[in-house]
Amino acid sequence: MKKKGLISIVIIYVIVTILSVFLILGECKETSRIDTVEMNEAIHLAVENWDKLTPEKTVESPFKFEYAVIDRDENLLMTTDTTIPTTVVKASEERCTIRPIEKDEEIIGWLIIPNNMRIILSDKQKSVVIVLVATNLIVIGLIAVYYFYLEYRIVKPFDKLKRFAANVARGELDIPLDIEKNNIFGDFTESFDMMRTELAASKERERLANISKQELTAQLSHDIKTPVASITAISEVMQVTVKDENHREKLSRIIEKANQIDKLVNDIFNSTMDELNQLHVEISEIGSNEIAELLKASDFKNQITKNNIPDCIVSADKLRLGQVFDNIIFNSYKYADTEIEVSAEIEENHLVIKIADFGGGVPKDELPLIMQKFKRGGNSTGKSGSGLGLYISAQLIEKMGGNLTCYNTEKGFCTELRILLS
Repeated sequence: MKKKGLISIVIIYVIVTILSVFLILGECKETSRIDTVEMNEAIHLAVENWDKLTPEKTVESPFKFEYAVIDRDENLLMTTDTTIPTTVVKASEERCTIRPIEKDEEIIGWLIIPNNMRIILSDKQKSVVIVLVATNLIVIGLIAVYYFYLEYRIVKPFDKLKRFAANVARGELDIPLDIEKNNIFGDFTESFDMMRTELAASKERERLANISKQELTAQLSHDIKTPVASITAISEVMQVTVKDENHREKLSRIIEKANQIDKLVNDIFNSTMDELNQLHVEISEIGSNEIAELLKASDFKNQITKNNIPDCIVSADKLRLGQVFDNIIFNSYKYADTEIEVSAEIEENHLVIKIADFGGGVPKDELPLIMQKFKRGGNSTGKSGSGLGLYISAQLIEKMGGNLTCYNTEKGFCTELRILLS
């Protein structure tokens, strides 16, 4: 819009300038013409007063032009302007108008009218300059007015709309857009703000729907745990009472699968509670002997061959720490199914616990991803799981003030826990 407006002003400026120049030049042409009637009157006047003409003084011209009279021998008889040439040759060089003065059909002298075109052009040049300067000033004024009009009526309101659109794109829907109905974008501005309001309401509805969905998931996860616990308890009772070895083995499989279901349900429940920001951690002091018991309780297959925890007291949530151990050791059962070695040492203000297996580790390209939500390794095909175990464990350890890292060793895979000392 700015470009088109400036082009229009420039075109108007060029047209006005050209017309002004042509009009002035046309007037100049008209002014430079000599009236032949007056010229004949001047000749007639010279003939009547021939004997009275005197070159001693300059007389005032009664006509619209200056002139001089010379005789046949080019002697000056009279002049109205001392700058007029007094010879035919000089007058011809200066392109003056030369007319013969005749008496009784005999040339007795010459009437010389100077060429005043140069003077006229000089005057008209001044007029052209004045017109151009005035036109330039008018055009500059128009451009300034046009610029300020665009700046305050279009550019600034449009920049405001751009900033508003950027806020909406960033999700900042609480910042209203000032509505100015007197500018060019007035109705458009109101529509934009209505859009912001509707987006904010839609976002809030989406948030509430997501919370409702997460709460439903958490409720269902919690409700599933009860029948699974009942299946496990009944199967354990039957395993004690049944004497048939084949039946006992099948009951063991049922108990194992029920434990897997319970593990998956726990992962889903914890992940949902984490999203709802309700995965609470209650810090207390835990002794090293309690940590050793938690590790032993998580190792229901008895695959931990080494479990040496130095004497210390840590600040952690005992329930959540046991949950972390459950996740790590269960993953080792599922993916490596080898002996598990637990080592621990005190480093500055942390107890560092390393839980390592001998299953070959995780591919290097997958290692940075395994602690992300729902990420599973390439060796998980055909194995149950949700990809939440390490993610939830890392979240819980961070809430306790520590951190969890995973890496490959020469023999297998290691999970390292750093727990804050009391």
